[in-house]
Amino acid sequence: MPRKTKKVPKFRTPHLERVMQFRESLTPETDRGCAVAAAAFIDEEPKVLLMSALANETKLIEQAVSQSGPLANFSARIDFALLMGLLSRAVWRDLHLIRKIRNDFAHSPAPLAFDADRISSRCGELSHSWREKDASPRHHFTSATCGTLACIHASLSRTKRLETGNFDR
Repeated sequence: MPRKTKKVPKFRTPHLERVMQFRESLTPETDRGCAVAAAAFIDEEPKVLLMSALANETKLIEQAVSQSGPLANFSARIDFALLMGLLSRAVWRDLHLIRKIRNDFAHSPAPLAFDADRISSRCGELSHSWREKDASPRHHFTSATCGTLACIHASLSRTKRLETGNFDR
C-alpha cells in the first residue's frame, strides 16, 4: 500500500525537515543509541558554522577540520566557535554537556540509561530544553539537542564569511 505523503507547511524548509526526521528517528532508539545518534548528528553543526564564517581558503579549512587538524574533534570545534563569537556561552555549555553525555554512553561497557545519576544530572543542566523540570532526563536531552540545533542554525543564518586579510604593501 503506498505511503501517504504529508503536506509540508510553508515554514518547513528542507533543512528543518531533515532535523525533524532526525528527531523522530531518536524515539525508537535505546538510551545509548539516542545519545550517540543525537551527538553524532549535532557534531557536524559547529563544523558547518565555522566553515561558513572562516575566510574562503578552502584548502586550509579542509586541513583544519581534517582528522589531524586543530578543529578535528567536536570539543575543539565547539570551543573555537565560541571564541569566534558564533555561539553563545549557553549553547557552548549545552554542546559540551551533550558531548559528555555521548561519551558516557559510548565509553561505558555496562548497560547505561538516562536515569543514571551522572547522566540525569547532566541532562538537568541543559539550558535549551523546553521540557518541564520534572520531565525525564531523556526528554530533556532530546529537547535540548533540538533547541541547541535551532540556536546554531540561527547563528548560521546571521554568519558572514571573513575576508582574507590584505596587508601586503
